[in-house]
Formats: sequence, C-alpha cells, structure tokens
Amino acid sequence: DSAPSLFHLKAKVYFENQKPELAVDQLNQVLPKKRLVTYRLLSHYLMEMELTREALKVMYEMLDIHGTLNEELHLQSAQLLISKNKVQEAIVLLERASLLFASSADVAKLLAAAYDLDKKPFVAGDLYTKLAYLDSSYSHMAAEYLMQKGRIDRAQVINVMVKNPKEQLTQKLSFYIERERFDLARSLETPLKQYGAYEDDEIKYAMAYTFLMQGDYDHSKGLLKSIKKEKLISKSSKLMELVSECQNNHWECYGTL
Repeated sequence: DSAPSLFHLKAKVYFENQKPELAVDQLNQVLPKKRLVTYRLLSHYLMEMELTREALKVMYEMLDIHGTLNEELHLQSAQLLISKNKVQEAIVLLERASLLFASSADVAKLLAAAYDLDKKPFVAGDLYTKLAYLDSSYSHMAAEYLMQKGRIDRAQVINVMVKNPKEQLTQKLSFYIERERFDLARSLETPLKQYGAYEDDEIKYAMAYTFLMQGDYDHSKGLLKSIKKEKLISKSSKLMELVSECQNNHWECYGTL
C-alpha cells in the first residue's frame, strides 16, 4: 500500500515543479482506491496550498480508514497541522487520538504541547501531569513545566516521581527558592553534594543565594568564588557585591532583599 504508483510519481514531479494543482489532480484520480500513500501526499499538498478545510477532510478520511489502530498516523497528522500553525485543528485531532490511545505518552505529550502553543497552560499542565503518571521518565519535564506556570504544589507532587536523585534534588531546590523557603533549600546541601550536583555552577550559584538569604555570608562567598562558568561570572560578581554589603551592614541589607 505504501508503494507509489505512476500517478503518485507524477504528482510529486508536478509539486516539486511548483504545479500543485496538477499534483492534486493526479492524486484525486487514484483517491477512490483509498490507499494510504495517496492520503498522505494529498493532505500534505493541500496544507502546503493553504487549503486547510480540504486537507482536513482528506486527513480524517485517511484516519477513519487507516488510523484506527495507527497511533503514529495520528501524531504525524497533528504535527503537520502544528507545523502550519493550525494548532486548534491539531488539538481537535489529538483529543480524538487521546480517546483511541488513552495510555499513549506520545499523544499526551503532543497534546500538552499543542495546548501550551494555544496559550492554555492550565489544560497543558493537567496533561503534563497525566503524562508523568503514564511514563515516569517525563516526570522531571512535567514538574518543570508546572513550576514555570506557577503551579508549584502540583509540581512538587510530580517531583517525587523523578527517579534520578540528582535531577529530583536540583528541581526541589528550585521549588524551595521560588517559595523563599531558604531553610529547606539549605537542608539540601548534603544530599546535593552526595549526588554530585555541587559540580554544577548553576547549583553553586543557587546555594550561594540561599546562604546569603540565611545570613551565612562566608559560605555564600566561598561558593561564588568557585564558580567558573563564563555566563555566570557577571551574576556571581554582582551577588558577591551584595554579600559584602550585607556583611558590612546587616540590618540595612535585609531591607533591600
């Protein structure tokens, strides 16, 4: 079914030579045979011609005939729509796919991304949560998304599912700092060292900030001096200045933090 006929080859030649109408005409001649290769090419060409309604008609006919058990075909169709900025149309298609393939992490992931593109982060966040429960390898990504959208309570629940201890701890550190729970952030120092996270300059900077907010200026300075990553040096220097100011004038410092 996937092998192209003479009609398909002619259609490709016409399309590659900027004659899309003739390409579509070739494919329409063999459409009654309902071959998958015809549907694929025709929906693609119609989308390229910005004939979305016609493309969707072909796409759904293809999915009804060939896609009932074909998750990948649904994903490819949705990705084609998204690539042409037809996000809402992709969402409708993926919602259908999520009913057919309820346990699919790939469908949930693409649907969440589509809702995010459609500026519906709350729905996307719920889908990322579902994704984490379907496949725990997505837990870190899901928690990160939820945190970025301000849903830190939900993010912390998902964070527990992150299997890599280093990733789990560094993400937990972000949660605590975001919520200004510097006492809890500080309590992560030993496990962060244990799992090698202190080799990361980003973590050193975050902990230096934590120690500053806890009034442990010497500890903060020691970490800042050890930072070597070029893109963090400027930030580290500014934080070092703030640490020195706080060390010299403790009470005034707390008024500015």
